[in-house]
Formats: sequence, structure tokens, C-alpha cells
Amino acid sequence: MKTAYSYVRWSDVTQGKGDSERRQVQLRDAWLSSRPDVALDTTLKLTDRGVSGYRGTHRSDKHCLGQFVAQVEAGRVPLGSYLLVENLDRLSREETQEALELVLKLTRLGVVVVQLSPVVCEFVYPVEPMKLMMSIMELSRGNSESKIKSERITKSWQRAREDAAATGKVVGRAVPSWFRVADEKIVLIPERAELVRTVHKLAQDGMGASLIAQKLNTEKVPVWGRSKHWHDSAVYAMLTDLSMIGTWQPGTGGRAGNPRKSVGEPIKGYFPRVVSDDCYYATQAAIKSRHGFRGAKGKHVNLFAGLLNDALGRRKCSYTHRSDGISRIFNRDGRMGIVAAMTYPADVFERQVLAVLREIDDKVIAGDDASGISALANEGRLAEVDAQLTAIEEQLMAGGGAALLGKVAARLETERAGLLDSIEKDRRKAAVPSGQSWGVLKAEADLGDEAVRLRLRSAIRQVVSAVWVVFASDRVGRYTAWVEVILTNGAFRVAFLSCDRRMGKPPTDKSHGDCLSHEEWHDPKPKLADDVWGASDAENWRDIQIAGFGPGDKAAVVAQDYLVILEGGYAGSV
Repeated sequence: MKTAYSYVRWSDVTQGKGDSERRQVQLRDAWLSSRPDVALDTTLKLTDRGVSGYRGTHRSDKHCLGQFVAQVEAGRVPLGSYLLVENLDRLSREETQEALELVLKLTRLGVVVVQLSPVVCEFVYPVEPMKLMMSIMELSRGNSESKIKSERITKSWQRAREDAAATGKVVGRAVPSWFRVADEKIVLIPERAELVRTVHKLAQDGMGASLIAQKLNTEKVPVWGRSKHWHDSAVYAMLTDLSMIGTWQPGTGGRAGNPRKSVGEPIKGYFPRVVSDDCYYATQAAIKSRHGFRGAKGKHVNLFAGLLNDALGRRKCSYTHRSDGISRIFNRDGRMGIVAAMTYPADVFERQVLAVLREIDDKVIAGDDASGISALANEGRLAEVDAQLTAIEEQLMAGGGAALLGKVAARLETERAGLLDSIEKDRRKAAVPSGQSWGVLKAEADLGDEAVRLRLRSAIRQVVSAVWVVFASDRVGRYTAWVEVILTNGAFRVAFLSCDRRMGKPPTDKSHGDCLSHEEWHDPKPKLADDVWGASDAENWRDIQIAGFGPGDKAAVVAQDYLVILEGGYAGSV
């Protein structure tokens, strides 16, 4: 007995509520009743619900038809099997040649393609000329219908977008969860808007989307929509959606696995504003500062995670937390025996480096806070402009209206040049992303409080770009460290740290050296204490500066000068 496979597809999810599925299944059952020698296979799921056949999406390996073709190519579908479809346009509504190639490919691989309506027709390799012509007509008709429908919908949405930009007219009723449509206007839902603002505050305090979702679930905050729990995707949308600042970016796609593409210019003022521009772009800066860092999803919030580097081995350092509560910082390559292993008590290290940072003159780090906020806002707008220019380029390549798109692109290029100039001026005044982050670092805080540690870590990542370390220990039980802290504005400081190995407590302050701004790197008189460094070492330090060593080199060279003096030399700590 031969096997039949039934493929059912419809383009829009709303069609599933109508007659489409019933009609296709009814035709299939009628054909099977007339062919008792054929049995229907029920092991493969061959129903693509809400999947268009016009762009070829349904033929990807994410959808049933694409998976079926892969099974045929792999030889897992018996030769002579039947593939039942209501009409050939269920297989494809792409351009006629592409759709025909799909039908012919299946027949060449030994599958009999059966069209059930408007007339039953079997396509068997080699396809008869008359049936081939019929297939071309059917596939061409399906493509023409989809093309006309697509053009009409595109024009309709274009008019709707133009009306929205000109008059603020609401386009459809689908809006983000913190809004609702009432009397043809979009209004803010107060309690949801308040939660959105709270989420932005948490993100600026250092919490990632996953941690925020976890907090909302723990506190049993009511979930919006059909989901039973808060997920990081919903939180991320709250943090990044342009509707937060009242802007709507029209687009296409975003369903059935298709990435969403921006269409035209963003429409400002379309939505009621939820947060200020300063708040929104400060959140984006906080998110960006976490990129490349692993967030704290466990019990420990490591203040310098992702920033620590071994100045001798030129690789990363990490935290380790023992079950007895002792935490240490170690070099990864040391664990693998590539270089000498080294460690330092994590809690002591954090306290000492924070003390070093707090000694820095506010003028070096804080700059003009208003200019920093202005630069953040302009950088956010610059990212939007760049995205719009990319979208325009794609539309031009796709044959979009060159005259109109060219005018928009010219205006955006002018705006982009102005933004770059403003950002450069603001950055010179501000020096760093925000003086607010510096204020968090300067404040005395309880390092045992997780919320405090999250805020501190976020602030550190906005002020510090890297920390290069060399750790050592001597035989009398003292940890020693040379630390080079590099700030985001290019300033740096090299500090000498130590603590008692048995007590785990830092001795009297041994942090020395000045935080030198970028312009002062070649200052011939760095202020280094002779009782720690010695006159000859101060001279060597000037040579290191003038030589223009790269990140971490200064800590490494200074440390190597001293390691030969230590009893026991460069030794790891356990």
C-alpha cells in the first residue's frame, strides 16, 4: 500500500478561525476515500498555520513544507508517495519559475504531487506537457493574486502611516502593553507606566533584563497579557521600545520568523510619552555598558567582573567563591598551568580599588554632567539616524522611490553631521558618560547589600574601562598587588595594594600615585611617594609613561621591578 502525505497551509492566522482548514481537509478525505490503495501518513505534521507562501518563508527548515522537502531529499519518504494539496498555490505563491521548480523537484525525487481543486490532477515525473502548462497557469495565478494583494496592503499602510505622521491618526488597535486605544486615541495606562519607570530605574541601577524579570516574579507583580510569568524579553521591550519617548517606528515583518524591518521615518509624538529622553538614553547606556559582561544570575554580584586582566599573562582574571564564604580573584591561565597561578582576596581587593577611585579628583572624572546627559541623548538619536539611513539604502536597492527617499536621506545626513559635532563638543566637556555614576562610586556604601553592589557595578562599568593586575604573595603571609585602573576617558592610575594573608584585612593605606588625565601622561613629575617607590623607581615610572606603553604594561613593568625583591618571588596564593 502506498503512502499519502497531506500538506495544509494558510497565510494569516485569522484564516484558521474560518473555513480554510476544513475545506482543505475535506478535499483530502474525499480523495483518500476514492483511493483505498493509499494510506494517509500521520507521523509527519504538515500543517503550516499563518505562514505565507509568497516570500518563500514556508520552505525554510522552520516550517513543515521545508522539513518535508528535507525528508524527501534524505530518502526518508518512499518513492511513489503522494503529496496532497488543495491547489498548487498551497505549495507556493512565489514567482512562477521558483514555484514550478519546487513542483518539478518533488516529482524528480519520486513524489507524486496531487492537486485536489479545481480539478484533481496528478503530477508524475516526467510531467506531461499539458499538465506542465496547467501547473504554470495555476502557479502564475496564485502569484498574481498575492502580488496584487501585497501591493494593495502596502499602499493602504503607506496612506495610514502618512495620516499618522500628519494628523496623529491611530493606525490599527495594536499598541504596546502600557497603552490602550480609547475613542480613537492612544492613552497611557497609569499603573503600567509606573511599573515601566520602575523597570528603567532598576536597569540604570545595574540590573539586567533577566534579574528584573526575576524580581518582578518574586514580588508577584501582575503579568500583562497571556503569559503566566515575566520574561526577560518583555522586560527588554520595556527598556528599549521607542514608544517610551512617544515615538513610533513603522515597519514590516516581525512574524513567522521574519525579522522586523523599519519603513520610513519614526513618527514622534505618536504615543504618549512614558519617560524622558534623558531617562531613556541613560537606560540605553546602562544596557550598553553590560554588553560583553556576564550578568549576575547567581548569588554573587562581582563588582569588577569582566574588567579584570592579568597584566603579565595578558588574559582575563575571574572571581571564585568557596562554600566557606571566602571569595578570591584569580588568573584563568594560572588555573590551567599556562602561567604562574595568582590570587587575591576579592572583598579586600574591591574595598581597596574603590578607595583608589574615591581619591581621584572630581574634575578628572565627573566633568560637566549636563553635557554628559546631552551627549547620551544625541548618541541615542545618532543610532536612530544610522538605522534609518540603512533602511533607506535597503529600500533603494529594492526599487523604492528614489526621489522621495533621496530627499529624506539628504536631510538625515545633515542631521547626522550636526549630531556628531554636538557629541564631540559635549564629550570634551563631560569627559565620561555621566557624573551620576561617579557620585555612586564616591558614596560610602554597604558592600554586603546586593542592591548596592548592582548599582556600584553599573557605575564602575560606566567609569572604568579596564583593570590590569599583577598579584603575588611572600612567605611571611602577605598578599601584594599592582593594579592599573584605566578610566573610560583615557585617564589611568597605578596603585600598590597589600593585605595580611592570615587576617584578610588591608593594612594602612598603601595606594600611591596620581590619576593622570590623558593630556598629562607626559608630565615629567608624577607625584609618587619615595618611601614606597624610591627615587630610581619614580624615574623608571616617567620612562614608562613617555614610552607610551599600552594597557596593563605599566602595572606589569612596575610589578616586575619589585617581584625580584619579594622573598619567594612571584608566587601564587592559595
